[in-house]
Amino acid sequence: MRWFGDISYAFYLWHYPVRYFIYKLYYAHGLLFNVVAHWTLTLILAVISTYTIERYFLRKKQKVAP
Repeated sequence: MRWFGDISYAFYLWHYPVRYFIYKLYYAHGLLFNVVAHWTLTLILAVISTYTIERYFLRKKQKVAP
């Protein structure tokens, strides 16, 4: 549960852009495909951005702080 809490902000930021593009590009594939693709891609992007971008800047902030 803590793991999802760590990525929740990135998940929130990614879910709408991914939803928009999945539903625009793959509308004809059906609802189940769109929902699964949407949540899977959102989760992957959230994990990648949390562990690469967000953690990088948090570590950098800790080094600068007095």
